[in-house]
Amino acid sequence: MALQSHQREQSFAPGYEPSAPPLHSASSPYSDPEYARYAPPPPSRSSHSGASRPPLDQSLGAHVMQIASGMVQGAWKHSNTILRIDLRQAVSYRPPTRRRRAVRRDLLRSPALPGASVSSGGPLYGGEGNGYGYDAAVDDEYVAKDESLFGSIRGGGARVKLMQVWDFPHREEGEEKTPWDVNFGFGANVVMDQGRVEPKFRLRAQHVALHLLPEPALEMRGKWPLGDTNLAVYARYRVPISGLGRFWESTEARLMINLYHPHGTGVHLTPQGVQFDDHVFHIAQFTTMRVAAAVDFPHSFPLQEGEQPFGLRLTRLGLKSVIF
Repeated sequence: MALQSHQREQSFAPGYEPSAPPLHSASSPYSDPEYARYAPPPPSRSSHSGASRPPLDQSLGAHVMQIASGMVQGAWKHSNTILRIDLRQAVSYRPPTRRRRAVRRDLLRSPALPGASVSSGGPLYGGEGNGYGYDAAVDDEYVAKDESLFGSIRGGGARVKLMQVWDFPHREEGEEKTPWDVNFGFGANVVMDQGRVEPKFRLRAQHVALHLLPEPALEMRGKWPLGDTNLAVYARYRVPISGLGRFWESTEARLMINLYHPHGTGVHLTPQGVQFDDHVFHIAQFTTMRVAAAVDFPHSFPLQEGEQPFGLRLTRLGLKSVIF
């Protein structure tokens, strides 16, 4: 007790700070440098607390939600959001025609709905007849308001597809790439003509795909070059899962075989006009556009009555972009 009271009463001169006493004396075996080299490290404060233990000011449910959110964010970083806009059918467009009040009544037969392709009609922006059976005596507007290029595309089965895709790693460092590029994705299709939304969920490899939504189906496809030619064959077969047992009798199975140029032939002349084969354009780093179109010209000049100066046919139009 006397020693403790002496330590409490001990005082030092102003500005003097005593140094800490040595941990071990010179004669202590723990002062040997060899002991310091092999001595175990001192225990840390965090080693006694579990990594998944919630903080004192956080509930267990909130901590679990935080862990789940981190796992979802980590998985989302390894995926890509892909947006595709394409036409599912070929469309054609011809310039609209216009008619005045003076019309030939013999042309006003059964009414015909305006379509994306006009086979006959009056001269461009004027003439006696337009080939639609529409009396423009009330107003002097262009007869087919849906005859714009966008109106034609609206009838071509335009589809907007948004997918979130995960690619499975298919090779390691120093190893050759395997032929099976496996990935899975989910999203939705929006069919613009019908205003219908279709959910999509599929697991796909290089030559086979398993679709679970909107309808379970198995799809097989492949591309094969034709010898030394510039042509290739693209074949795709799709059958519902419910009809796999007797796929040869399934009425919903679909087989498609297409002959195409893998690298495209560019612009070339045809008996109808100028044609541009299927080709891929790289618009940006993560955006590509696939186009195949043709421009048809009249067979003779001057133009005959009801003959259009040109016609545009889009056999394929697609846009693909990785937005995230």
